[in-house]
Amino acid sequence: MKWRLSISPQECIFNKKSDKTALRVFWNGDFRVYNCYRCCSRWYFTFNGAECSTPSAIDGIFIVWNDKNFVGNPHRPRHIEGICEKLRKGPVRVGFWTSFGSCGQSGCCSAPGIPGIPGSPGPAGPTGSHGPEGPTGPRGNKGDEGSRGKQGPRAIQVPRDQPVQQEAKECVFKKTFDSTALRVFWNGDFRISNCDDCCNRWYFTFNGAECASPGAIDGIVYVSLGTKWRKNPHRPRHVEGICEELHKGTVRVGFWVGKCASRKPGDAYTGWNSVSRMYVEEVPPPQA
Repeated sequence: MKWRLSISPQECIFNKKSDKTALRVFWNGDFRVYNCYRCCSRWYFTFNGAECSTPSAIDGIFIVWNDKNFVGNPHRPRHIEGICEKLRKGPVRVGFWTSFGSCGQSGCCSAPGIPGIPGSPGPAGPTGSHGPEGPTGPRGNKGDEGSRGKQGPRAIQVPRDQPVQQEAKECVFKKTFDSTALRVFWNGDFRISNCDDCCNRWYFTFNGAECASPGAIDGIVYVSLGTKWRKNPHRPRHVEGICEELHKGTVRVGFWVGKCASRKPGDAYTGWNSVSRMYVEEVPPPQA
């Protein structure tokens, strides 16, 4: 299936059951920008025709530094994910859009957007009056023992334009049980540039140390030929994993950028011109 630029690739009607809950959304699939010079496009979610305002927009950007005359055509699987709060219960139209020229750069080959679809139905009418109270029913049987609960997920937004070689964000999470694990992900922009044969690594820490069980949670960006700013690969990136054997109590979850083991570092940049998200959730232990 193919979609042109500036057309909503997909819209989903979701029936939200409570005012107190949030919606977690993600897009996973291919998109790209090409045949342009220093151009940028932005992909973003909408909820009933508007971008998320609490805690912030859910988006990703794609910048091409020098790709006139169809030099490259970077089709890749991409992933954009986030949580939107303070949405009213009832039907919610969730859309995923792309626009050009909205990243502070020039636009690129595009098509006009399509008109929006009609709005969702209005709110329900007022609640009717209560009927008379019925008689008390018989006492029920004792239920089975419930399963242990867990700490709810926590998602935080990360400020734009983070400097190089520095912690992007730290989240303090209250872990409820020793037997559970933490699922974490980072979704947002990062890149390296202005170097040849260079590499930078983004990774999670837990109370100041990388995950030891089952292993580190990290992602790298490598550039072969990029000196004199020939490449500037800002892209939406996704780093995710599960860390086990963390004691219950306060856990400081950090997301850092540093050097790769066998290559020199480049000019690393985290969170350019878009919103980045870090998500932490306590999950059940793995199966034996």
